[in-house]
Amino acid sequence: MTASSVATFAAARLFPDPTWDEIVTAVAGAFHIRATRRYFSPTPADSASVFARLRLGMSFDGGDSAIAERGMSLLAAEMVSDYRRDAEEDVFLKKYNPISAGDWDYETVVADLKRKIEAVDCPEMDAIMSVDTAPEVLWL
Repeated sequence: MTASSVATFAAARLFPDPTWDEIVTAVAGAFHIRATRRYFSPTPADSASVFARLRLGMSFDGGDSAIAERGMSLLAAEMVSDYRRDAEEDVFLKKYNPISAGDWDYETVVADLKRKIEAVDCPEMDAIMSVDTAPEVLWL
């Protein structure tokens, strides 16, 4: 539900340009369908940074950069938790997964993201998704 999470953050005016961010997110979500999935699936190159796959959604013009980074860290926590959930299945399907490939240590990555999230107080964002609920949200 990543697209809806970003759209909700944007609608709550937690990102600088809510309308544009909602549109970009909806378009990105629409492209994450079966016909184009291979272009949006993770690759070993994405393992360089937990934010690599989120880079297209990380360019915000104006607004509070700390709030934007906090939101992206929540989305990254959501994504990493989904990698962990899918690790065994992805091995079976021969699908790249940075957790099952051993490129990322789940506990270390999540601890780093949690520190970034908790460093910026934002009750409005916590009402949408918090550091505790992000791992429960299913990645798109």
